[in-house]
Amino acid sequence: MTTPLRTLTIDGLRGLGAVMVVIFHINEGPLNPADTYHNVVKLGWLGVPVFFVVSGFCISNATNTCAGLAFFARRFLRIYPPYWVSLLVVLAVVAVRVFQIGTNDVTALPHDLKSVLYTALAFVGDVSGVTSMNWVYWSLGYELAFYLHFGAHTAQKPILDCHRCIAPGSRRSRISFGSMESFRGRRRDQLAGK
Repeated sequence: MTTPLRTLTIDGLRGLGAVMVVIFHINEGPLNPADTYHNVVKLGWLGVPVFFVVSGFCISNATNTCAGLAFFARRFLRIYPPYWVSLLVVLAVVAVRVFQIGTNDVTALPHDLKSVLYTALAFVGDVSGVTSMNWVYWSLGYELAFYLHFGAHTAQKPILDCHRCIAPGSRRSRISFGSMESFRGRRRDQLAGK
């Protein structure tokens, strides 16, 4: 069985985005010199918008073969089980540190029912104002909001055949643009030190 070129291209873009973000985080820190290498790798945060764009494309294709509740079920299974396992890993690290030194110096844990609920649902960070147990979860709230909006809009199928391609594409573009604008605003605030 051969893999379509389009799938290889999408996988390549996903890989590029992932590598950009990983290199960015590996080289992040106050001790990094202002040399050419670090000036280039600090642009690795641009891998996040690459993920947003690739996700929009993949989601568009997923809704063509999987509509309604099946779309949401696939998104749920793709995000929540790994997310919950990662929360358990963070809690295990906290437990080890408490055992070793008698205190939690790892992360802020949810302290009330709202924080526990929002953390379990991955609505943390800028989306809800609830502090995340792991700062890398910041984008999950945006991703989940995108899925909810996208799924709701694609569930509204146009009646006329001529609109089957145009109207959903227009809605998808507006939703993707809104997600990107939210990300750009967040990144601009980070760079300004807000």
